[in-house]
Formats: sequence, C-alpha cells, structure tokens
Amino acid sequence: MSYSVDIYDESDTLPEELEEEYQTVLDDYRKVLVVTHNRKITLTEVDGGEPEDANFYRDYSWIKKALLDAYQAGYDDCATLTQV
Repeated sequence: MSYSVDIYDESDTLPEELEEEYQTVLDDYRKVLVVTHNRKITLTEVDGGEPEDANFYRDYSWIKKALLDAYQAGYDDCATLTQV
C-alpha cells in the first residue's frame, strides 16, 4: 500500500505515461501535481496559479476532492491490514 503526491516542474522528468500530455505545460510558474495510489495515477492537476492569479476568481475546487480521496485511500488501506 502506498500513496504519494509528487510535484513536477520543468527540471523534473514526468512519469512516462504523462510525458506527452504534460511536458509542454511546464514552465517557470506551472507545475504538475501527480497523485499515485498503489502505483496507479489517480489524479493529475496543473498548477497555473501565477502570483497575480491568486485571487477569489481562481478555481481550486478540485483540492477538496483530492484531500477527501486521499483520506479515503488511507482508510481503505488500513481496513485491509491484519492485526498482529
């Protein structure tokens, strides 16, 4: 059982399955957030949040779902553990 959240910028090498789709969006400001659970990518998001865009009009609503999904994944993983 593993859960990871990784952030890739222009100097990083993306996972092979994401290279083609996301390599062109990376620059000084944008990064790609990749959530992996049990070696399967469950979420990818592009952070286009340049400093001048940090306002109440920016849509960061996906973050709530990502946090709830992470909690649920941890809960599900714990449910599969056997007690010693």
